[in-house]
Amino acid sequence: MAATRGVEETMLDRVTSFEADLRVSLRPVLTILAVAGIALLLFSSVFPGLEAQSQYGALAVAVLLFCLVTGLLETWQPLLARWAVIAGLFAVTYLLERWLRLPGVLVLAGLSPALAASLISFPAAALAAAGELIVIGVSAASASIGLDVSVAALAAVGILGALGVVYALYRPVHQLGVWLEEYFDRAQRLVEEARDRRARLEEALDNLATANRQLALANERMAALRQIAEEAQRARTAFVANVSHEFRTPLNMIVGLVDIMIENP
Repeated sequence: MAATRGVEETMLDRVTSFEADLRVSLRPVLTILAVAGIALLLFSSVFPGLEAQSQYGALAVAVLLFCLVTGLLETWQPLLARWAVIAGLFAVTYLLERWLRLPGVLVLAGLSPALAASLISFPAAALAAAGELIVIGVSAASASIGLDVSVAALAAVGILGALGVVYALYRPVHQLGVWLEEYFDRAQRLVEEARDRRARLEEALDNLATANRQLALANERMAALRQIAEEAQRARTAFVANVSHEFRTPLNMIVGLVDIMIENP
């Protein structure tokens, strides 16, 4: 049970790592925001009215300072910097609607969940969308803020629509990550099995080589023993021949004397 849980956790970590490799870098996002801030600052004089010009100019300066601070924050706390960009984008969209009264701009709040999915993950996108819906709902229900219900509904549709699109894009990527990790695990198991078989084969070859060496030594010993046996056989044959010759001469003399004694009593 614990081993199965460990394998599942390892696979989940690998899928998360695969999804992390697909994340968008924060620097291009900050660059786009900085360019938008510079453009807003340059074109703030085009808007009619001194108050509108000052408001747009202040917003442009705030965006540029935000990009600078977030870029520095990324060096120490990358995740916090990403969340700051997501929240900052929604704040700019919300202020454009509430402060500058730009009609329909709050529907762009759906960009924040999409950005959260690109910078962090889909759960982060869902969390960002939930936070935006809460803020918009409170703003529509609060009498002091007085956000128009139709504007709030349009913004909610934009947020949920963006979240749906993100999920539709995220799901195949997640499934691909799971498939790739399963394929990697299967390939790794096959490699480990091949290594085990190779180790067993090498061990069998070593045992066979040892047996061959022992057989060669046994053959050498057998040849040496055969040579010793042959030498012993030759020595025995020579000894028997010598002994037979030594015994034959006295016996012949005794037989000859007996014959003489019998013939000449």
